[in-house]
Amino acid sequence: MTLARRTLTSGSFSITVIASTSYTDTQLAVTDTGEITVTGPLGLTDETVKTFVAYKEAWIGARLQHLVNVAAGTQSADGPCPSCYVTAGSLHTDLCDLARCAFTGLQRSGCGHFTDRCRTPWTGRLPGEAECHEYGFYARLGSSGWEPCPADHPDAMPDFNRLYTECRWDAQAQRMRLISD
Repeated sequence: MTLARRTLTSGSFSITVIASTSYTDTQLAVTDTGEITVTGPLGLTDETVKTFVAYKEAWIGARLQHLVNVAAGTQSADGPCPSCYVTAGSLHTDLCDLARCAFTGLQRSGCGHFTDRCRTPWTGRLPGEAECHEYGFYARLGSSGWEPCPADHPDAMPDFNRLYTECRWDAQAQRMRLISD
């Protein structure tokens, strides 16, 4: 799958292609009215469709959250977890795919501990989002894929890849810390 961002004009509307696969000619796009679409030929494999749907949901969620934060002038929404729907301050459910292990900071569903001691609460923000804001880690989808950008760029989103590259989990503080700290 290649990631690209280009605007196409068709009749009276334009779409921005966010992702595409060259071997299936499949596209994930957003119209100028904000509608998100996945298009492609019949007979797509289930795996390809699942990948695009998962990417679509993650992109929409992250983008909308960023726009809400920018509009409100705040970095916190304090809404329920978008995966398990617990309220801020409550522990994630056992099967929540956003929950992080309290010991490793990695996704809890694959940590292997499966005890209540490794459960973490939903803070109202995506895991690592606060640290991305604190450290100034932002990225946007450019013509060659994800690239760093300033927080005030209109397409800026928290750069979780950079966070996990340049930081390590501090189990005592329950947060990501810069490796240099």
